[in-house]
Amino acid sequence: MDGSLFGDDSWYDDIRLSQDMIWTDEERYYGAQVSALTTSTDTDYDTGALIVEASPGKNIGDQAKISLIPKTQYVNIVNQLLTVSPESKAEFRIKRKHGSNTIVLEGMLPIASPTKRECIAVWEPTGYALDLFQQALAAEGISLTGNVERGRYTSGNLVASHQSIPLSQLLVTFMKLSNNVHAEVLLKEMGKQRKGQGSWKGGLRVINEELEKFGVNTDTLVIRDGSGISHINLVTANEFTKLLFNIQKERWFSSYYESLPIAGKKSKIVGGTLRDRMAGMQVHAKTGTLTTVTAISGYVKSASGELLVFSILMNNLLDERKGKQVEDRLLEVIANQ
Repeated sequence: MDGSLFGDDSWYDDIRLSQDMIWTDEERYYGAQVSALTTSTDTDYDTGALIVEASPGKNIGDQAKISLIPKTQYVNIVNQLLTVSPESKAEFRIKRKHGSNTIVLEGMLPIASPTKRECIAVWEPTGYALDLFQQALAAEGISLTGNVERGRYTSGNLVASHQSIPLSQLLVTFMKLSNNVHAEVLLKEMGKQRKGQGSWKGGLRVINEELEKFGVNTDTLVIRDGSGISHINLVTANEFTKLLFNIQKERWFSSYYESLPIAGKKSKIVGGTLRDRMAGMQVHAKTGTLTTVTAISGYVKSASGELLVFSILMNNLLDERKGKQVEDRLLEVIANQ
């Protein structure tokens, strides 16, 4: 094919990370960069990331076998992961060098040990999407004579188009699996649709305007991103419950309610982040976890069948995992009243 392949990501701005993203989170799938042109690894829709699999080599002393899902030349793998004797202890470390797509694997895998699997964010997801698209063209026997590059392209004939699944379905993986990058993408999209700017600034303006329509006092809040990964975010339990109570009359509430993780439901796409918690209780709720912070807000049915609204927010914990035990016990007490 004569011509070049352009990746036009200009629908959003080119600021890739929210303002309070911690540098150690940038390489993790939940801290991936935001672009208007991006791709997901699998049906968990971890956007702007890829899966690295490592398994022991054939013999002791061999390098581990490394594979990528999807296959791509966009990243550079530095394999320092060795195969060791079966009685040795497994040590597996993976990191992406800041500002690059060099992924380093270090440590030891005992021979015959199971495959290790990690999801890692790429640096600059637009280029990653372009690489995968070029591969798809090549698989169909289409080669390009020109360049493959990021840029705006304003002329040409439409060959094909594709619409995403509706928001009601997108909400399911977003909420059940606590997909941070989807939250940031949706925030920028709100800014684009309402303010003409696909940015965090535009999206946050829309968030505050919409919250006020549901009776939330935004003067008591500090919201810095869409996912809640910022430690600077400040929200009160009172405003959370006010919002959750008032939206019950909205026509879209049933879609929202079903998108929330459901306690004790073992299926990942139903139970989500609550699949191993509070079995036997009727809880639909969104969880949140940061270092020293844990939270859960949503709905629980009482013993009498009444749907109750709740929000539990805990900060400054030495061990946030113990906080989740407290959350579960509090909800048990609430439900049994």
